[in-house]
Amino acid sequence: MLISVDAILQSFNKSLWIKRGITLLFGLIIWNLPIPWDLSEEAWQLFVIFISAILSVLIGGTSIFTASIIALVLVVLFRVLTPEKAFSGFSEGFILLILSAFLVAKGVIKSGLGSRIAFLLIGRFGHSTLRLSYCLVITDTLLGPAIPSNTARSGIEYPITHALALDTGSEPGKESRKNTGAFLCMSVIAGQTISSALWLTGMASNPIGAAMAADFGVNNTFGSWLVVASLPCLVGLILLPYMLYRLFPPNRKYTPEAPPRAKEKLKEMGPMSSKEWIMALTFVGMIIFWILSPRLDLNLAIIAFAGLAVLLLSGVYNIKDIRSGTGDALETYVWFAILYMMSAALNEMGFMKTLGI
Repeated sequence: MLISVDAILQSFNKSLWIKRGITLLFGLIIWNLPIPWDLSEEAWQLFVIFISAILSVLIGGTSIFTASIIALVLVVLFRVLTPEKAFSGFSEGFILLILSAFLVAKGVIKSGLGSRIAFLLIGRFGHSTLRLSYCLVITDTLLGPAIPSNTARSGIEYPITHALALDTGSEPGKESRKNTGAFLCMSVIAGQTISSALWLTGMASNPIGAAMAADFGVNNTFGSWLVVASLPCLVGLILLPYMLYRLFPPNRKYTPEAPPRAKEKLKEMGPMSSKEWIMALTFVGMIIFWILSPRLDLNLAIIAFAGLAVLLLSGVYNIKDIRSGTGDALETYVWFAILYMMSAALNEMGFMKTLGI
């Protein structure tokens, strides 16, 4: 069966290909410029591929997964790096830590433990809008070390926040959103930026930053990161909801209906299941071993994979879950592995030092 020209044109996303064309044109122009600062040809070519991949993502020409795959192919095809060097990022321990932590995070979500923590806090303390915001921020902070993704944590918190907003008379797109909804959403969004910085595993880019710092002689463990980040982050988490409450005040100050609603949800969930207990104990155990890892000489990624093994063996998480719900984990793993490989190679080639001067 022949495919019509109209069908081809309809499937052709003009805006998308314009963005890709801009990226290609940008890369070709920079590629053919005179090489500055006495850099090697390989260093300049790697920089062009690196910056073009980032540009493509920023302007929406490709996804981070597609951009990283294309960058990997180009650095090998143009002999900028050897295949061994190009693939080296996939075996870095901190990159595998990101992957394993993403997989463990699925267990927190699937078991319902994250939602239960939120409902317990709201049921006990959520009598006012300000207290509700603290409950949501605390929930995000507690989930931070096990879920290294704002998006994944939002998957737990957004439905709860949305339901709370509706229950208190806030609806999106209407003036009533200022009752509680706008303030609560802003609190969660702003709180995530701080809780992500508190834990080494709170955000996918944190282990990358720690590895880059190690190249300059600054070594961070899970415990040392937490100690250093705790003062500014905890102060920020304490002050943030109150500051937003003053600068972005909700119309409704009190939410007496929130605790009964949370208790109703907890009643629907029933008592903690065996899977939730296993998830909670595994979660706590991973944090303890991460903190003790320097003393016990344990690799952080191995601890996370051990936690994942416990979840798989106990049935909290099964192979079907891995097959069906790990797209974001794979995408993040590939992107950071390739991005770190290129940045490390640029540093070895002297590009970073030259740029710093």
